[in-house]
Parts: sequence; C-alpha cells; structure tokens
Amino acid sequence: MGTRGVYQVKRCHDEEIVSAAQKPLVDSGDLPYVEFENREWWVVWSGEKPVGYAGMKIWEDYAWFSICGVIPVHRGHGLQKRLISVRVRHAKKVGVKVIYTYTINGNHPSSCSLIRRHFVLCTPPDRHYGQWAGKRDVLYWQRTLTKGG
Repeated sequence: MGTRGVYQVKRCHDEEIVSAAQKPLVDSGDLPYVEFENREWWVVWSGEKPVGYAGMKIWEDYAWFSICGVIPVHRGHGLQKRLISVRVRHAKKVGVKVIYTYTINGNHPSSCSLIRRHFVLCTPPDRHYGQWAGKRDVLYWQRTLTKGG
C-alpha cells in the first residue's frame, strides 16, 4: 500500500489543530513556533492525528511559504513534497505569480523537495527583504508560476 492512503493533507482553519501539529516539532527544537494569524494552513493527518503542517502567506501577486514540518517518525514518505504541491496549487488558484521561501543551509531534504517542485535559488527582491531580515545561513528559493506550470 502506498502512503497516499495512509496520509491525508487538508486545508485547515482551526488554530488549535495547527498548534497541535506544530507542538512536537517546536518542543523538539526542530522548528520555531509560527503565529497562526494571516496565513493559510495545511495539516497532514495520519488517521486522527496531525503529523505535519505547512503555512503560506499571500500578498497581492506573490506568496511566501512560511514553514513546513513533518514529525520525524513520519518523514521519508513524500509528505513535504505533497505540502509544497498543495500550496503551489492554491497559489495558482488565487492568482499568485511568484512564490518565495527559504531553507536552512545544509537542510538537504528540504532543498531537494523544493528543487523537485521547480523552485530555484534566488536573491529575494528588495520588497521581500523585510520579511526575511535577520535570517542567516539560509538559501532563498523562488518559483515563478505560469498558467501551464
């Protein structure tokens, strides 16, 4: 049986569920806590349990993938790539032209997931710098969205 039947990715508007999905990764020090407000959220479910999550913030015609995390025991099943894909589809649907994000330098699995989803390294334009000010040792990524791809 493939992992698609085991895991479900669903859009989430419930702050308590997103917080529950974040808690194990925040408590372990894997990821920082990200505020719920002003973001779109998706949660990965394994049965009744949230095991991963991802956020996205949209401004006019561009978006920022703010965070993506999967509990370690559930990694290796393509869930991060699925979370990237679902956010890209949503961004296209609402008219986003460019998506930006970053990875910590040395986080090869996240970098590879972005590359497999057609992101390329970039220098963020000045209008985005304030969003990422103070981030060190990171790689910046972008994906330009077109009608066909």
